[in-house]
Amino acid sequence: MDKKIHEHEFVNHGIDFPSYFQGAGVAFTDWDECFTGIGDTPKEAAEDALEIAAQSGYNVDKIDNDLDDFPSAYVEMQEADEDEDEDEDDGEYPQFYVTLYVK
Repeated sequence: MDKKIHEHEFVNHGIDFPSYFQGAGVAFTDWDECFTGIGDTPKEAAEDALEIAAQSGYNVDKIDNDLDDFPSAYVEMQEADEDEDEDEDDGEYPQFYVTLYVK
């Protein structure tokens, strides 16, 4: 049985590296649960959050993902720091993080 969502909110945390993202939670809030998605764009990260919520039993069919589809986070970061030495790449690249809060 699908859990109904009465209210929801997307929070776009922006671009960060996986090892630095602080996370999200519902402690001391009115929200019941939250789901954080990652992607190369905010829209892709929101889709990931919606998919995680659906896998957790929520009916997300009526939630519109109206986040913008910006250029890839990795491309943006590379363009901003063109002087970076590629030999020092640690395999991590920045991603957009978006959290879906529900109740």
